[in-house]
Amino acid sequence: MQLIEDAGAVYPEAAKAQGIEGWVRLRYDITIDGRVENLKVLESSPFGVFDAAAMAAVAQWRYRAAIVDGAPSAVSGVVSTLRFELGAAERYEGY
Repeated sequence: MQLIEDAGAVYPEAAKAQGIEGWVRLRYDITIDGRVENLKVLESSPFGVFDAAAMAAVAQWRYRAAIVDGAPSAVSGVVSTLRFELGAAERYEGY
């Protein structure tokens, strides 16, 4: 399987305004046609701040299907971690 289309996550405005950074670890399955399904947050830090943004982004990702015995195959239990980090300029904006 290969990621062929990845939508970037939208940084939540409230977190950005407060200078909060974090990450979200997600688990999901990939269908034969490359779509993400059964998306679930495994853990996140800080809890709940970036979960919705991470899920919205990963739900839009598209993969080239894995080939098993010459045929496209679904893949279960893929785990990805999305990091939410402010750039140095944003982090110190307003100081």
